[in-house]
Amino acid sequence: MHAVSFLLALAASAAAYKVTSPAEDDIWKTGSDNTLKWDMVSSDRGNFSVFLTNQDRSILPENNVVLNDYVEGSAGSVVVTAPQGGWPSGKGFRLNLCQDKDHPESILAQSEEFELEKSASSSTSAGSSSTTARTSATGTGSQSQDASATGSSSDSAASASTTPDGAMSITLTHTGIFAALAAVVAMLA
Repeated sequence: MHAVSFLLALAASAAAYKVTSPAEDDIWKTGSDNTLKWDMVSSDRGNFSVFLTNQDRSILPENNVVLNDYVEGSAGSVVVTAPQGGWPSGKGFRLNLCQDKDHPESILAQSEEFELEKSASSSTSAGSSSTTARTSATGTGSQSQDASATGSSSDSAASASTTPDGAMSITLTHTGIFAALAAVVAMLA
């Protein structure tokens, strides 16, 4: 009787969620999209939550950090969102697929250990913007207005101008937050 129970438990665990990526010794980059992939069978739970874990508290001070609180199991993959405060870096990370966000101890599947490595694109760069506006009136009652703005960050720029006849021209090159803000300021000027 105990042998039958053991075999049923073993069969049930063999036919459950299985994390296929990240795999053992994979390296995820902190500044790019990282995709969790898994296999499932029809008897698996329909959804789960994803937790980041690491036994080294100097790398991950809080264990069981929620990354995705609701994932459809039938999807087979999901882009994993960075935890609040950004990705930590180091070795020995695992992803746990758990019953839900309130039950990190109810692990449905666990990834192999992988590394989170800082990437060049995860650094934050400062941007700058400037705005100038000039309005003039002539003695005949006509008015001309020129407004321009430029903004830039490490990979974006914008400019906007208003011609004397009231036409507005906006140029955005690979928009970024500073560039977009500069263009809005120019339109409002």
